[in-house]
Amino acid sequence: SRRSRRALTGTTGMQARPRTMTSSTSSNPIKNTWILLDSQSTIDVFLNAKLLDRINEIDTTMNIRCNAGVERTNLRGHLSGYGWVWYFPNGIANILSLSRVKEKFRVTFDSATDNCFHIHKEGKILKFREATRRLYYFDTAERDEEVGVELITKLTSNT
Repeated sequence: SRRSRRALTGTTGMQARPRTMTSSTSSNPIKNTWILLDSQSTIDVFLNAKLLDRINEIDTTMNIRCNAGVERTNLRGHLSGYGWVWYFPNGIANILSLSRVKEKFRVTFDSATDNCFHIHKEGKILKFREATRRLYYFDTAERDEEVGVELITKLTSNT
């Protein structure tokens, strides 16, 4: 089945300003192996079940506001080394909210050095690189120097 390509932001009962994420070309979709680091997202939400453990239904419903309206999910999954994220299989991408990531880990960025967001965790660095469409991503299918980071330990065993 074709996945719906919708931009995501979310609330649990609170009103939030809708935010959108658009792609400049529809011929080059966001890969489902990518994890985006999004400064506009207010929630962590994944579409790729292979990246998560313990996907389950919960009592709380997340209202995900997007350019197509409001979508809902009551599914959560556990991202190894990070924590619980919303699971929405009809989403556009696997998204980590930069605001939420910085609450858990140190985040640095230097556009003059390598133009990557660096997530610092236990002496290791996970790099989110800029795609041609100006999205910052980590491709779980192309792990190199970050293999020791627990965040992607699960990803290594599932792909």
